[in-house]
Amino acid sequence: ELIIYKQDKTNYDYLYELGDHPSANYFDRLTYFHEYIDYGQFDIDEQRFKKINTVFKQFEESLNA
Repeated sequence: ELIIYKQDKTNYDYLYELGDHPSANYFDRLTYFHEYIDYGQFDIDEQRFKKINTVFKQFEESLNA
């Protein structure tokens, strides 16, 4: 209930909707990782996976805050 999903919205639209919610910083970081890996065509090694997974867990926790 933090965002209103629409097919044509971007991740940055959703980030704007999150405003000052504690999850916004984590969502922003995860968006960066997504663009860096997907559009930059970088491979994910174990070290990168652990870093991203940590941020994702923090994101999930912040949703319940």
